[in-house]
Amino acid sequence: MISTLPNLQIAALLDPETPVEGVTTLKVHPDLKGLGELAVTSDAGTPARNSADANPSKPAGKSARITPAAPPDLAIAARGGYAGQGGVTMPGPGKVTTGTRGEGYLDIHLNATTRWKDVPEAVWNYTLGGYQVLKKWLSYRESALLGRPLTSDEAQQFTHHVRRIASILALHDKLDAHYRASV
Repeated sequence: MISTLPNLQIAALLDPETPVEGVTTLKVHPDLKGLGELAVTSDAGTPARNSADANPSKPAGKSARITPAAPPDLAIAARGGYAGQGGVTMPGPGKVTTGTRGEGYLDIHLNATTRWKDVPEAVWNYTLGGYQVLKKWLSYRESALLGRPLTSDEAQQFTHHVRRIASILALHDKLDAHYRASV
């Protein structure tokens, strides 16, 4: 991990240009695994499956072929943002549903087939400077405003932002204790 001092951890977590071990690196901390990961469905509601699932009479195993999942559609078309009066970008309602982990988790939809899954509600609702961070980030990336779909790097940035915010929220008690000890 970066540092045992909470103020240094916060500084690194708030800087999107600073890689944070266990948060934005390939080896993700177990508490952050699965949060805000991109998921693709084969249609508007069915997760992509392997070919053995599609034919239950065919036994799974070595003979089962994995059907490649459709590439993710990275065009944000879930009304995450729109051009307001004077061309100012405004956040829209977007499409947010209950996450696959159930209560307390949300799926944030890019469009009918692609979503970021299992974003903790507290992370989705996290505000900084008076703005809901993830919602604001999405509002500027609506395809109608951006003129293109997200790049794969931009889609990964969203996942990293989810993990960064979850890490900040996990430091809450440690930061409070650090403050009490310093006063």
